Amino acid sequence: MELTFNKRSALAIMRALRAKHERERIPMRRTDAKSPDIYPMRRWTKGCLKRVNTEMGLPCNLADPILDIAVPNRNDRIRSKTVSCTVYANSAPPDSFIDIGNGISISSPELLFVEMAESMHPLEHLMLGHELCGTFSRNDADPYNGPITYDVPPLTSAQKITRFLETAHYIHGSEQAHANLLFLNDNAWSPTESLISALLRLPIDSLGHDMGKLTLNPRTPLETELPGAKESRVPDIVIEGAPIGIN
Repeated sequence: MELTFNKRSALAIMRALRAKHERERIPMRRTDAKSPDIYPMRRWTKGCLKRVNTEMGLPCNLADPILDIAVPNRNDRIRSKTVSCTVYANSAPPDSFIDIGNGISISSPELLFVEMAESMHPLEHLMLGHELCGTFSRNDADPYNGPITYDVPPLTSAQKITRFLETAHYIHGSEQAHANLLFLNDNAWSPTESLISALLRLPIDSLGHDMGKLTLNPRTPLETELPGAKESRVPDIVIEGAPIGIN
């Protein structure tokens, strides 16, 4: 069996992998979308979803009745009400996916940022960008209320997403991803920090406060030495060009 997951299915798998590996980097062997192979099954049925979870050794249980699958051409589409297929014939740049073993490939962090742009509010999408470029990961089953994994290595960066978007002109979501990328910062350490910085950074018509460029968690040396105090501090959020740090 071989499948390439994208969008929300890929995001759930990515989050589960980060929680599983914790402080270790996830092995990222870049690849392209593969033609689906559901052997030993002859055709896709409702029961396939359960077999995908058990036989492929997925790091999480894809409980959603709709699986998001990427395919390299139209003839590879899986015709089932339980599958949503995205055809990436020529729109995705080479090596836009990651092979994680056991016949499983998923969208790369850069592709995920683009794919999720149209289905999320700009605030939610920017927070996803913070998660991908930061050191925390939400829960795969309950991203809003489930336990958070902290101190994990970043999956990508705003600069890498920028380079990816330079060659990803025809992917649905690329236009919105370009717009939200203008407000993305690396190095977010927590969901709360991500939410506050997103609200500070986004323009007013996206429910933000339009406070200008930010820097997250910069190590800042103290100008005046204080007895018994540390030589530097790490404010959570700094508004660039202003002597303002927010914790």
